Amino acid sequence: MNAYPDSQLFRSACERVSRFMEKTGMAERLPEGVLVALSGGADSVFLLYFLRQLSLERSFPLAAMHVHHHLRGAEADRDAAFCEALCRDLSVQFSLSHADVPAEATRRGRGIEETARILRYEALRKELAAHPELSLIATAHNATDRTETMLLHLLRGGGTRALRGIASLTDDLMRPLLQLTGEEIRSALREAKIGFVEDSTNGDTAYARNYLRHEILPRLAVLTPEPDRMFGRTAEILSADTAYLDSLSDEALRRGRTEEGFSSALLAELPSPIRRRVIIRLYEEARDAHAFSLSLGHTHILEIEKKLEGGHPFTLSVPAGLTAVSENCAFRFLPGSSSASEGKTIRLSEGENRFPGGYTLTVGRERDTTFLACFSNLHKIDIKTAISSATIRGNLYARVRRGGDAYRYRGHTHTVKNIMNEAGIPAEIRAGYPVMTDDAGVLWVPGGPVREN
Repeated sequence: MNAYPDSQLFRSACERVSRFMEKTGMAERLPEGVLVALSGGADSVFLLYFLRQLSLERSFPLAAMHVHHHLRGAEADRDAAFCEALCRDLSVQFSLSHADVPAEATRRGRGIEETARILRYEALRKELAAHPELSLIATAHNATDRTETMLLHLLRGGGTRALRGIASLTDDLMRPLLQLTGEEIRSALREAKIGFVEDSTNGDTAYARNYLRHEILPRLAVLTPEPDRMFGRTAEILSADTAYLDSLSDEALRRGRTEEGFSSALLAELPSPIRRRVIIRLYEEARDAHAFSLSLGHTHILEIEKKLEGGHPFTLSVPAGLTAVSENCAFRFLPGSSSASEGKTIRLSEGENRFPGGYTLTVGRERDTTFLACFSNLHKIDIKTAISSATIRGNLYARVRRGGDAYRYRGHTHTVKNIMNEAGIPAEIRAGYPVMTDDAGVLWVPGGPVREN
């Protein structure tokens, strides 16, 4: 079966994709086998048609997978049915995976979009593991997606690695469509009379990416007729710069590794651009070894650099439940937050109290009122509350949360885990976040309500 339709636009777009794959090294990896991440939208449908024809020409294994996120009710069921029918028509091996994103987002303490992405890639990689003939996941990210990603990273203060946008090829991911804009793909499909499904949430500008797509990018086109091409050029430049800096950090890693970790003295002496890359690499090695998927934020990197330059031993809680440790001339990341790993419960006195992880907890009293405050410059937290002193039973303490922690307010008992989630405490700092207690149990989670007696 010839999967290419009779369409000049479609064939022209496919030729551009083929040239891009040859240029970036994707083409030579096709014999490893490809699993298409198929949403049913325009981009992934184009990708499936393209790779299906290429697999007929080059005889490499090809399959497709749709992940049902259980977010859009009947519309999501429609997408899954469409993908299955499309693969049946094209004679492509198809698999369907279900992910309860709302439940997992609550359990993991993360946003819906982030959880959906994490679960989607988890399902795709699980499928790869189950099929030895497949080694690469093909996603349908296009040039417009890359522009949006670069703008989002720019607004978040990203460095060269973030600002290069979406990588075309990694160990197990390939993105063949980065040379085509979203509109070029849709135009090719329309001319070829190929159907696809629409996600109704794509028009909702409450989502940052949709706002950029519908409100900002059209205005950029007033300044330059091809913003996606210009951003693509910038991405290529930054990718080359990043590759060079990464090679320098690889050499530094080889020089600085010791049996205990990495030489603290060498790490402190490295130029900041290289030092930060080494820190990130060491973090990723420790994180991956313990099956975590969080990233090390810029604020944590700056704090680690500051402490390294101070030349003294230190511990610092970082995302993914790890601790940055510098002692005995070696730097490394260990499992467990600094506060959690020490297992400390700190008795609070009036005035300022230091809590591991960069927190200052303040206690003040005036007549029948007790004032409590939690401050952290590192985590950008400044929270205060005032409670009746009669609410407090015995002494005041602070510790990290423990399994089963809960307290009562508004007539019901709530878990500390849910309270942190509702209060918007970032998931990456919850393991080391202070919980204030008294002799009766948990009293207050900074950012949440106070216990009712």
